[in-house]
Amino acid sequence: MFYDKPITEFQRHCRRSVPLEETTLIYDHVARRVRQDDMEAFRLMNSETKYSDLPESLTRYDTTKYVDKYKRPNWDKVGRTITAHMAKNGYWYIHPEQNRTFTIREAARLQTFPDHFRFSGYPTNV
Repeated sequence: MFYDKPITEFQRHCRRSVPLEETTLIYDHVARRVRQDDMEAFRLMNSETKYSDLPESLTRYDTTKYVDKYKRPNWDKVGRTITAHMAKNGYWYIHPEQNRTFTIREAARLQTFPDHFRFSGYPTNV
C-alpha cells in the first residue's frame, strides 16, 4: 500500500528504520473481508456498544456468553490487548471509525512494532 508521510510523532517513530527505498510503502495494511451482516452490525456500533446490544438478527453467537464478542475501541481510551490469534477473534478489534477490522499493520502499531518489521506466513498465523 502507498504511504504518503508520517504526520504524528508516533508515526515518525514507527517509520524511523524503514529503508529509504520503501518510505512510500506500508506493508501488511490490508483489512480482512467482513460478512454483510457483520458490516451492518459494525455500522450500528460505537465504542460503548456491546455485542449483546445488537439486534438479534445481527448476532450469530450466544449473547449471554459473548457479551462483548465485537468491540469498537474509543480513540481516547486504552484498547484491548491484541492477541496472537487476531485472525480468529478479529471482531474484537473493529476500527474506531471505519466499518472493518484492524489490519495487521494497525495491530502491530498498537503494539509499537516498528514499520520496518515484516510479518511472514499467512494472516491466520499472525
